Amino acid sequence: MHQEDIMPTICALMGYSFPYYTHGNILYEFFDNSECLKRLLNQKMSVLDIKNYNNANNSNISNSSNDNKKIIIIVIVVIIAIVLIIVIIIAIVLIIVIIIITIVLIIVIIITIVIIIITIVLIIVIIITIVIMIIIIIIITIVLIIVIIITIVIIIITIVLIIVIIITIVIIIITIVLIIVIIITIVIMIIIIIIITIVLIIVIIITIVIIIITIVLIIVIIITIVIMIIIIIITIVILIMLIILLIIILLLIMKIILLIIMIC
Repeated sequence: MHQEDIMPTICALMGYSFPYYTHGNILYEFFDNSECLKRLLNQKMSVLDIKNYNNANNSNISNSSNDNKKIIIIVIVVIIAIVLIIVIIIAIVLIIVIIIITIVLIIVIIITIVIIIITIVLIIVIIITIVIMIIIIIIITIVLIIVIIITIVIIIITIVLIIVIIITIVIIIITIVLIIVIIITIVIMIIIIIIITIVLIIVIIITIVIIIITIVLIIVIIITIVIMIIIIIITIVILIMLIILLIIILLLIMKIILLIIMIC
C-alpha cells in the first residue's frame, strides 16, 4: 500500500481522523498537529505499536475523566453540605425563636390566671360589703321601728296625760318639747336612712358595673387562653415538623456520603 493509503488506516485504528493531501511522496497535514501524525511523520511504527499507544492513550483519557468526575462529585457534595448547614442553622434559629415565644405565652397565661384570681377575690369582697351594708340597714330599720313604736307609746301616754291633767301647763310644755324632740329624732333617722339607702344604691350600681366589667374581662381572658393554646399547638406541630425535617436532612446526608463512598 502507498503512504497515502496506510496513514489514514493506521490513524483510524488509533481513533484519529486524517484529512490530508499528497504531493509526490511528501505528506501534508491540514489540522492541529495531532499526536498520531507527529509520531507517524517522525518515526516508523508498526500496527501493534500503534494499537498499544492507542490503548495507553485511552487509559489516560479514562483516568482523567474519572478524576474529573470525582472532582465534580466532591464539589457537588461540598455545595450540598454548605446548603444543608445553612438549612440546619436556620432551623435551629427558628426552634430558639419558637421556644422564646412559648415561654412568653406561658408567662402571659400565668399573669392572666393571677388577674382572674384577683378579680374573684374582688367580687367576694364586694359581695361581703353589700351583705354587711344590708345587715346594717336592717338593724337601723329595726331600731327606727322600735323608736317609732316607743314614740307612739309616748304620744299615747302624753295624750292621756293631757286629757287627765289639762291644767298642768308644765306637763304640756314638757310633752310638746318631748314631741318636738321625737319629731326631730324621727326626721334625723329618716335622713340617715335615706343617705344610707342612696349610698347602698350607688354601691350596688358600682358593683353591677364591676361585675359586668369582670364578666367581659373573663370572656376576653378565656378567648386569650384559647388563642394561646392554639398557638402552642401550632408551635408544637412546627417543632415536630422541624425535627422531621432535620431527620430527613440527616438521612439525606448519610445517603450522599454512602453514595460518595460507593462511587469512590
